[in-house]
Amino acid sequence: MKLEDSRRWPWMLTGAVLAAAIAVFALAPDMTTRSQLGDYLSGFANAIAFIWLIAAYMQQGRELGLQRQEIALQRQSLNLQRDELKKMGKYAGLAQVAHLLEQFDQSLKVDPNAPAKSASELPIAFMNGIGLWKTLTESEDPNAVLDAYIKWMKIYAPCVEFVARVASAVDLYCEAAGEVAIFPGAQPADRIFFGFEQIRAIPHISNYAGSAYAIASNMVLIAPGLDRIQLAGLEAAEKIMPGVAKAEALQELRAKVKAHDNARKAAKDKNGT
Repeated sequence: MKLEDSRRWPWMLTGAVLAAAIAVFALAPDMTTRSQLGDYLSGFANAIAFIWLIAAYMQQGRELGLQRQEIALQRQSLNLQRDELKKMGKYAGLAQVAHLLEQFDQSLKVDPNAPAKSASELPIAFMNGIGLWKTLTESEDPNAVLDAYIKWMKIYAPCVEFVARVASAVDLYCEAAGEVAIFPGAQPADRIFFGFEQIRAIPHISNYAGSAYAIASNMVLIAPGLDRIQLAGLEAAEKIMPGVAKAEALQELRAKVKAHDNARKAAKDKNGT
């Protein structure tokens, strides 16, 4: 039934009922008959009321149906808007990720003191820097130790920053894409080392994931050695320039190195070696 016809039929039925009532009343032969017919025709009023009750019910049904359709369309529109916002957020996040890492890569190219001219060269610089450890751990000359430590830190510091930037880029991507964070709360090197399979699949990060993983792997696997190297450098600086290193920092590093040594000694004793 068309909408126009659905609105017209109550009026048509009402008119038909009224016409029938008037015709019957007009054709009655006398007032007594008309009085009897009046009682009879009073039932027509109930019929008219019933017609409009049905009409009102049907009208409400149509309005509710239209409201449901409108709500469904609004919900569909909101879902589309939400999807678009997610896409925009993801693209914005990817742009930030790309900028974060490309900016660091560019800084290496323009820094004359950088140990490498690109992030992809940092793992090689890191491995070459480990060659300085012999002087740091074996030399008794504090000046030679401090000089080796300064050279090592010029290599190690950019590597730490690169790993931290990659970890931050991963956080940006996960937040923008609505994905679960990768090993949240862990140190940047640990996150990259243990979450490498997930990280290398992230757009804009995949180009840097291999280099970051190579550095992070070394940081995780030789963590005890890194503490020992830092302690050697700070102790040499303290010998040359007393008071330059904080006593608390030295004490904490000595405790960590001693704990590592004790753990290694216990492992050797257990294995009988």
